[in-house]
Amino acid sequence: MDPFDSLEFQRDVQPREAVSAHIRHACTKNLTPARSVSRRSRLLLTALVAFAGLLALLAAGLHDHHDLGSENALYGTLGWACVLLVVLGLGVARPPGKRVRWQARLLVALLVPLSFLGYLAFEASETLPMDRALGNEGTVGCGVYTLLTSAVVSLGIMLPWRRTDPVSPGLTGALLGLGGGLVAAIAIGVVCPCREGWHLWLAHGASLVTVVLIGAWVGRRWLAP
Repeated sequence: MDPFDSLEFQRDVQPREAVSAHIRHACTKNLTPARSVSRRSRLLLTALVAFAGLLALLAAGLHDHHDLGSENALYGTLGWACVLLVVLGLGVARPPGKRVRWQARLLVALLVPLSFLGYLAFEASETLPMDRALGNEGTVGCGVYTLLTSAVVSLGIMLPWRRTDPVSPGLTGALLGLGGGLVAAIAIGVVCPCREGWHLWLAHGASLVTVVLIGAWVGRRWLAP
């Protein structure tokens, strides 16, 4: 038998002062004061990352295609830019515990990608057979490019908010991922010359849905304290 099994635990007995001092020293050594970042600074960094990502993607797209798309696409871009501001506002504008109820935020995270898919269907000028769309290298390449750029912008938007959400980090991550995905989708929607239906859904729309799911997964690990 373990000789400690016969010992009775004495809850009221405190360790000696020397032992307490050693414990405090072991727990506090090499600690440095952390610099607190204000919410205003985090919001400013988020806006700067989103704006810089939008400009970089537009510049890269214009370098390749030299075309800003149709007038309707530009009007749609302005509309989705307003949606982007609303999404980021619901995501991080207020501190955890004081934000809009989680049901409303979840509804936004679900309805905005679905609305974007509907918008892409409305913007499509033609729809090719499914087998031709899947075999098109342009659709695959544009989809991979959109997904990668969406992920990069989303991670950049999340960085200022690391360890700041103990309440619903997954949902906040999904909204930030949606914001980053909209940044990439807006820019690529302006410069991409293809208006075929399956291309828009698979290359642009599916990438947005995917980055929302990635944002929810990353948010549970990055945004939780």
